[in-house]
Amino acid sequence: MIPVVNKKKRVPDVVQEAEPLNPYDSMVWSNPATGRIKVFHEKRNQWLDASYPKAVDPFGTGYIVGGAYYANSQHNAVTTIDIYKFAVDTQLTTHGTLDQGRWQGAGVSSTRYGYVMFMYAIVRMPYGTDSLNAVGSIIDNYYQNPASNVTGVLNSSKHGYRCGGFITQNGNTYSVTTIAELTFADETAAEQYHLLVDTSRCGGVSSTQKGFICGGCRYTPSRVFTSSIQTVAFAAMDSTWTSDLTITAERQATSGGSASTLRGYTYLTYNTGSGTVSTIDKLDFSSHTSAVTTSNLSKPGRPMGTAMSSTAKGYCCMGYYPEANAGDPGSLQDPWKDIDALYFPNDGSAATLQATSDNGGRYWVCDLDTASAFHKHNFQLI
Repeated sequence: MIPVVNKKKRVPDVVQEAEPLNPYDSMVWSNPATGRIKVFHEKRNQWLDASYPKAVDPFGTGYIVGGAYYANSQHNAVTTIDIYKFAVDTQLTTHGTLDQGRWQGAGVSSTRYGYVMFMYAIVRMPYGTDSLNAVGSIIDNYYQNPASNVTGVLNSSKHGYRCGGFITQNGNTYSVTTIAELTFADETAAEQYHLLVDTSRCGGVSSTQKGFICGGCRYTPSRVFTSSIQTVAFAAMDSTWTSDLTITAERQATSGGSASTLRGYTYLTYNTGSGTVSTIDKLDFSSHTSAVTTSNLSKPGRPMGTAMSSTAKGYCCMGYYPEANAGDPGSLQDPWKDIDALYFPNDGSAATLQATSDNGGRYWVCDLDTASAFHKHNFQLI
C-alpha cells in the first residue's frame, strides 16, 4: 500500500497585499510584512508567487553604458555609466565610469552581473550595489576575429551572444556571420556559432527559449537592407537557425530591442524607401509569426541608441536625430538624451519620459538591465 501524505493547508497571510511598489508599474507586487513578491504573467493572466536573488531588483534596474558624442569633427568615446531605477521611472543619474571610453558594445545579463561585450574586452558590472568602485571591471580581453562593429545581441539564462556586425578590410566594408558566446558560469568567451546570413546594424530580442536577430543590413561591400528575422533555439544554437519570419520593413541602424515574457519589440530606424521610420515592431514569442507594427517612438528615430526592459516596460534610449536620407549619418552634434517608454500589457504608444541624462545625449551606447535576468532565471514561462 502506498502511504498517503497529508499536506497541511497553507494559511493565508494575515497582512493584506500591499499596493504596487511603483504606481506606474502594476506588474510586480510586494508584501512588506512577509517579504513575498508576486509577478503578473501576461500569458496566463494571473499573479504568480516568485522568489529572486537578493542582488536582483524585481522591478529591474537599467544601465546605459559608454557611447560617443561628436565634437571637433570626430567621435569621442564616453566613460560614463548612467543608472535608471525602473521603480522610480524618473531620472538617469551617474552610477560610475568605465576603465576607458568605449562604444558599440553588446549588453547581456546573468542574475549576478551585467556584461558588456565590446570588440576587444568584456566589462563586468555587479548588480545589487550602487558603489561607484564596483563598476567597470575587465574580466576578459578577447579578440573577436574578425573584430566587428555594430552587432546584435541575444541573452539566454546561461549565455550572452554578440551576433554579426561589420568589418573593414582594404577600404571595403563587409558584414559577418560570427557569433561570440559568453558563458556566465566560468566567464569565458569564444566564437562558437554563426548566423545563417551575414548582417550588421540589426536588433536582437530574446525569450526564455529563443533568440531573434531582426533586420539589419548586409555589406557585400555595397549596402543591402533586410527585413529577415533569423531565429534560433538556445538549446541548440548550432543547428536550429531559421529565417522564415520578417519584420514589417527592410530596416537597419539598430536601437536594440526590449522583451516582456510574452513579446519582443524592435526599434529599427532606417529603411530603404522612406529613409527613416519611427514605428515599433512587435514579435509574439508564443506563435511562429512575423512581426507587426504596434506603436511609434516619440522621436523620428533613435539610430545607434539602445534599448532596455523592466518587468513592465520597454525603453528606447538616446541615439541621434536621423536625417531623411538613409545614407546620411544624421545630426551627431546633438544626440537625444531622453528615453521613450512602451508599456507591455497594452502595447501602448511610446512617449518621452521626463528621464534625461545629467551627462548629455550619446549614440553608440550600450544597455544593461536586470529584468532580463529576473525573468530568464526565475520564470521559465514561455
